[in-house]
Amino acid sequence: MAANFASVDEVEAALADVAIVGQGITPSLPVAMLHWHIADAKRSIVVEYQADGMHIYEDTVDVLTNQPPFPWHMENLRNYMNCSGHWAGEVTWSKDTMAPFGTGATMRGIPGDTYSTSRFVKAAFINAFHPVKATEQDNVMRMFHTLGNVSFVEGCAQMADGSYEETLYSDCFSAQSGTYYFNTYDDPTLRSVCLKDYATSPASSLIKPKVAMTAW
Repeated sequence: MAANFASVDEVEAALADVAIVGQGITPSLPVAMLHWHIADAKRSIVVEYQADGMHIYEDTVDVLTNQPPFPWHMENLRNYMNCSGHWAGEVTWSKDTMAPFGTGATMRGIPGDTYSTSRFVKAAFINAFHPVKATEQDNVMRMFHTLGNVSFVEGCAQMADGSYEETLYSDCFSAQSGTYYFNTYDDPTLRSVCLKDYATSPASSLIKPKVAMTAW
């Protein structure tokens, strides 16, 4: 998609004639229940392929995570309508006036665990209240701070086989500059690769760096 389309509108139109076929790599690795997040500078969508076919949803919070399906996550956000990133101010109950201990009082209730439903809520909350930045560098740092808030730390989330979930890498892509940014669990140093630096390769001639796609 990133190589052949210049906008989310183009991708969405093309998906009308697409059927996605899943095939496991090995018997021990069944077909993953993937969700695709596709975005450009104007809008983002989530694509989910289920038993009854393809579903395309407008992603108004610019967040995607694992199961349950996307509409469930969006409905669940209504449970946190009382939360905000603003200063709480004083509250009066009867004759008693109370002031907050400090900042963050209005964020109480936002989940901090790594369950998929909780990560969706927290990422949507941070997206909603994080000030928009002007430069690519500042927006990249904004993205990595958001991802760091919902990452898996070894030991916190054990799987059925006894091993632990880890966020092996975090990444983002600037469609404007064609730059891919990433870091890894073992090395948090932020690294980048600019696709335009490889403009002489045959594959790069197909790149239209306006659309970014992520699968989770």
